[in-house]
Amino acid sequence: MEIITSGFQSDLDGRISENVRAVLVVESADLAQKMVLGLPIFIRTLRQLRQAGFKEIWMVSRHLENLRPLLNRFGMLEYIQLSHDTPHFESGVSIFSAQYHYESEFIRWVHVKKITNPSDYLGKINPMWWHRLEDSKASLKAIEKKIFQNIKDKTEGWVAPHLNKPVSFAMTRQLVKTDLSPNTITFVNLALAVLTALLIMNNNYGWRVLGAILMQFSSIIDGCDGEVARIKILSSRFGAWFDTIADDLANNLFWLGVFVGLFRTTGNTFYFNGGWVLFGLSFLVSLFLYYQMMTRTKSANVKDFVPAWSDKPASAKEGWFEKVRPLMKRDFFVFLMFVLLILDLRVLLFWISTVAISATFLVHGASFVLSLVRRR
Repeated sequence: MEIITSGFQSDLDGRISENVRAVLVVESADLAQKMVLGLPIFIRTLRQLRQAGFKEIWMVSRHLENLRPLLNRFGMLEYIQLSHDTPHFESGVSIFSAQYHYESEFIRWVHVKKITNPSDYLGKINPMWWHRLEDSKASLKAIEKKIFQNIKDKTEGWVAPHLNKPVSFAMTRQLVKTDLSPNTITFVNLALAVLTALLIMNNNYGWRVLGAILMQFSSIIDGCDGEVARIKILSSRFGAWFDTIADDLANNLFWLGVFVGLFRTTGNTFYFNGGWVLFGLSFLVSLFLYYQMMTRTKSANVKDFVPAWSDKPASAKEGWFEKVRPLMKRDFFVFLMFVLLILDLRVLLFWISTVAISATFLVHGASFVLSLVRRR
């Protein structure tokens, strides 16, 4: 049997031209209320339907009174319409079952393609994108495993998938059981970055080691906000931009700690003055990047950025920029800083950072200028 595993993203990138209704059929209230990573399975699907762009969402069940408290608790009553029987629509409706777990990408694809019966396609798509819910712990564990695996499969870089994710996943499993929002996690991590910078600039080696450890820990936590947002279907444009800007602020704070610490230890003003110059270049890189993300890629996610001279999306993984992208990712550079700080090789870190920041400034600056020229 042919398994559909490609072509989805190109379909999802297209415009949605009309409103499509979605109907979620809840046959078993007991199954629908099963908790998977902090959410009842039917609440997860309703949030996914809303996130995918379905503006009219119906939930059909003979057990509405049993389900209404959970709908109210998770704030879904204002977004959906309830019925004991499936309403009749002549066209423009997609019917889902609460007895299945669906990946968000599949639901978005169903929306774009205006598919009436998504269940007809379950045997043809990647099995990681759906799971039939059964009344067993093994079934719930299988869904959890698929959710985390799908997140890991979309994680880029050399360090994050292999070193950061095993730890962040363990933390996220606990965080989804709380009411902490992804934005709260981002804010806490930014506050941790401030403390880290203060420790890194300390004259005492022991405090700097603690700062280095906290810096790597911050890099791990950086994955938790996005994981919680995806698992609990709480992603938002504001949250994505907040996360991106907070990451850049944290990176600059870490760099501030490095060059101020070198100046305090050696008394050499070269590190202090040169560090501030590089700090300014790093700030400009962020501005160049944000402008292009807002005007060209229309995305708040840095991984979607492609330089102005490229005519292919980042997902194509082609060109020299894509080959060096892992070197510019936060997970790699923070890990490199962590190692060099532990080894007390701050001078080497200063010069590596000088080369890295300067090269990044030239690349993003050239792309920024080219994007300005093309917009005229």
